[in-house]
Amino acid sequence: VKLSKIADREIGMDAEKWRDLETSIRLIGVMVPIIIDRKYRLWDGVHRVYMAKLIGLKTIPAVKIDADRYSQADLDKLIEELKKPVVETFKRQVIEQYKASQVG
Repeated sequence: VKLSKIADREIGMDAEKWRDLETSIRLIGVMVPIIIDRKYRLWDGVHRVYMAKLIGLKTIPAVKIDADRYSQADLDKLIEELKKPVVETFKRQVIEQYKASQVG
């Protein structure tokens, strides 16, 4: 999705986490898609959006949902389910890279 379509929100995070997020996005990009609704309201990923804009990205991976169909509790569960495959894949890659670095 084009980042220009997503409104800015006030956010807070400590400086070390900001540096880690910036490094991660610069090195490997945005791995976990943001979650938006049909009106481009952001449901998950405010830190990723902010950092992507800050470092000059024009687009970001996104999953568009029909938020009106869900209660807040169901929406929270849906968001976590949508993020799981990416997070699990990333964890496996990190473990594999670590194991490979230990061989020899």
